[in-house]
Amino acid sequence: MVPSCLKSCSNCSRLAGRQSASLDEVKDYIDQRQIKKLVHFTRSKNLNSILNPSHGLLTQQMLANVNKEVVDVERWDGYPNMICLSVSRPNYFMFKEKINQYAQKTNDMSNPWCVLEIYPCVLWNFHVNYFIANASSSRVKPLSGLVGLREMFASKVLDWERKSNEKPYLTTNRQAEVHVLPDDGRLPSDYIASIAFLNDFNLTANSLLLDAAGIMGRVDPWHWHPDFR
Repeated sequence: MVPSCLKSCSNCSRLAGRQSASLDEVKDYIDQRQIKKLVHFTRSKNLNSILNPSHGLLTQQMLANVNKEVVDVERWDGYPNMICLSVSRPNYFMFKEKINQYAQKTNDMSNPWCVLEIYPCVLWNFHVNYFIANASSSRVKPLSGLVGLREMFASKVLDWERKSNEKPYLTTNRQAEVHVLPDDGRLPSDYIASIAFLNDFNLTANSLLLDAAGIMGRVDPWHWHPDFR
């Protein structure tokens, strides 16, 4: 089976013709859950580097090596060599904390942040760890494969009950994480399907950069909302 996103994601072409049964199961479960994207939030100023074909989205370890800004400096989860993503929506609690920290530090209230929307094929193109809740919690351990992916959508995760009307593409615990181990510490920008901004002002401010990279930008304030559905 060839991943459905092959039509959009050029990096997936290297998997054509060599999908294993286990990867097929992961892909089928993604389809079943109607998961269209993984997400990663960052400051808009970092897009110039992220959209550079020679850079892409870098791990914290790689960012330190090239002297680039690190959004999550502490990285309490202990995985600086992996890129942290969320399924369908950002970890709102972490996102809000970073926004507030930046605003207090710089007195910049313009909310110059964006959300990278990433093709789900990274789940079968790279080594991946799944965390059913915040990866820094002592109660949470890394899981892998289809079993790990399914656990993120269990009826109960730690003390968090899944809502009966929850959308299928949303994890049970809002702080669930996906950690991706990319080749040479970087996830190529080809894996970015689109980039969401809070408002038209921030979208327009980055439109030339997006056009040059051939990536769609859009306004989607729901990524900034705790009850995003």
